[in-house]
Amino acid sequence: GLGDVYKRQAFESRCDILHSDVGLYAVIKKLGDARMAYVEFFFRYFHVLAGIVWIGMLYYFNFVQTEYFKEAEASAKSDAMAKLAPRALWWFRWGAMLTFLTGAYLFHKVGGFAAPMPAIWVGALAGTFMFLNVWLVIWPNQQIVLGMKEGDGPAAAAKAGLASRTNTLFSGPMLLGMLGSKYLADISTLSLIHSSEPTR
Repeated sequence: GLGDVYKRQAFESRCDILHSDVGLYAVIKKLGDARMAYVEFFFRYFHVLAGIVWIGMLYYFNFVQTEYFKEAEASAKSDAMAKLAPRALWWFRWGAMLTFLTGAYLFHKVGGFAAPMPAIWVGALAGTFMFLNVWLVIWPNQQIVLGMKEGDGPAAAAKAGLASRTNTLFSGPMLLGMLGSKYLADISTLSLIHSSEPTR
């Protein structure tokens, strides 16, 4: 009857609304996923860029400046410590800060706190240790060495130097862990796929 027709039309109308809602949800979800992909890329970009600055300055201190200071004349060394070293340390410590903050965000995004990923844990722990070394050991002692704070200059130089050399040693495992979390996992996955394929 006419009543059945109206009921069927009402039902079909509700179904159309439901389908349109599902479609709208799918579109919104895709837009949200795309936005988060851009955000993650933004953090990854600055993580790498800041890491280049940080580790680049670390290698500069250990392989260039330290060796130069051993051979430099007193006036040249004094001038470098007054003008060059403070600028280099600014880039060094804030490069470490930005690397650490963006890395912590990315570590959370990839599920590092929940999933068993040994490679990325190696990189994250090494990076965290290096970051703490910068801000809690190297920078405070370098302030004494450069005359920004009072203290025992030779003892502070020894502490800062030891922490800096330790960070140089840790930079290798840190980088291996960061790259290994992606590429070694892919290699392991491919190996498992090939090993599971039936032989002909």
